[in-house]
Amino acid sequence: MREYWLIHPVDRVLTIYLLKDKEFTKPEIVELSAATAITVLNDIVIQWDDLLTRLPQVEDLY
Repeated sequence: MREYWLIHPVDRVLTIYLLKDKEFTKPEIVELSAATAITVLNDIVIQWDDLLTRLPQVEDLY
């Protein structure tokens, strides 16, 4: 199985597509908070709270 992530840093959401039987599944959309495990890499978890503190705030972008 493969997976494809799209991260929207302003809206702070993650869209996850999983490839099963040569087709992508319906996307799972999750908020960038707490943690998200990477399905294709065992024991790898992204801790969003740590990363989000490094992103500019939305008001800083405009």
